[in-house]
Amino acid sequence: MTSDESITVAALKKRIKRFVDDRDWAKYHNPKDVAVSITIEAAELVEIFQWVKDSEQDKITHDSTKMQKLKDELADVMIYCISLANVLDIDIGQAVLQLQGKHEKVRQAIHRARCNCATTGAGDEIRTRDPLLGK
Repeated sequence: MTSDESITVAALKKRIKRFVDDRDWAKYHNPKDVAVSITIEAAELVEIFQWVKDSEQDKITHDSTKMQKLKDELADVMIYCISLANVLDIDIGQAVLQLQGKHEKVRQAIHRARCNCATTGAGDEIRTRDPLLGK
């Protein structure tokens, strides 16, 4: 049995490409239509939680039928996302890490702005004034 620990993104991309090619679906897999399919499948995933109170969400995780439906819909979303990456020749790992790097830079900038910090050239923070404490 495969798991997140043993299967690579590259292997998933290859398997999904083969699935699409075996059915001669590549002609239908243009960026717009695949993106639309992602949205449709994401809506089906969200539908599982529709009208479920926050306090009752754990009932979904304890219901094997609902959990299987959730897994299936999540897999559909992932399959279409990977298919879009195939269509557009996007390296998913590189894209994810690049975006996380951008988010980290923004997070650091927000942190510096919040605490009004300056940095030395060595990356050490020097607190100049905390706007919340007025110091």
